[in-house]
Amino acid sequence: MIRRKKEILLQIINLKKKYKILNSKTGLKSAIRNDWKKNLRICQVYEQGQYYNCCRESKNGEMCKDCGYLSYAEINQALKLKPGAIMNALKYSNLFTTSKIMHTKPGYNIKKFILVLIPAIICFTQVFAQENDGIYSSFSQTDTSFTFYGQFNVVAETNCLINICFNYKHIKALAVDASNVKLIEEGSNWNKIRYTYQIFPFFKNESLWYRTIDRKNSRVDFWLISSKNNNSVMPRIISSSGYYKVNRHNGIITVKYFQMCRLTSSFLTDLYLDLMKKKAIEFLHTFKDYSQKHCSNID
Repeated sequence: MIRRKKEILLQIINLKKKYKILNSKTGLKSAIRNDWKKNLRICQVYEQGQYYNCCRESKNGEMCKDCGYLSYAEINQALKLKPGAIMNALKYSNLFTTSKIMHTKPGYNIKKFILVLIPAIICFTQVFAQENDGIYSSFSQTDTSFTFYGQFNVVAETNCLINICFNYKHIKALAVDASNVKLIEEGSNWNKIRYTYQIFPFFKNESLWYRTIDRKNSRVDFWLISSKNNNSVMPRIISSSGYYKVNRHNGIITVKYFQMCRLTSSFLTDLYLDLMKKKAIEFLHTFKDYSQKHCSNID
């Protein structure tokens, strides 16, 4: 298996001469030598309500020793400031560069990429986690995306909790920062709700969300249908989805919340992501207080 892996990686290196393969020779050679540091803490994998540092097999087992995650080898080489990995990362970032930046002076382009993108490589993923007042939350972000996971235990009735996650009346009450929340359409197990936010005096966002409920599994899923800003200065939400899940184990009720979101690039994206982190944590506390108030007295 190891020999076959080496053959495939050597073929990929040769194919770089003909095709636009994003992996750098530096990263691929590191994967062949298998000398890059495993269990990278700057990366996480999320699956079924749980985060894993680096990946699910992060215990230095046989699979970990012969890891096939080539992107991690790339990140490791960039962290070591290997020129080949850094230059390749700059080319990768260039694929997503706007035409406005591409039309600036060549010398300015290079300086801007070096000053701005190299720190982005080194801090590719930032992970923030905390536990406060019985609420656990984890917020991880890249330059234009974030994932948020939170959970708390509560003494309450399962059906009541899942209704809070789905019912329009409760959804509207929980959206404390929204200037308007409107039910657009609904069925027995789904609805469409429009939110309007006046986040800053000059910025207004209107988004439409689709929500479904699975009462049997005590789960509500949601995803973004559309998002519109009143100006192009602020980043726009490209895609977003997530879920609420209510679990009962040994008599303990746990409410889980997860959301992932991808944004357009803007000079205000970092500010917007910081705001989203703050609002997500505040929402989790509001959600817990609201759940206790409306569901804790139900047997």
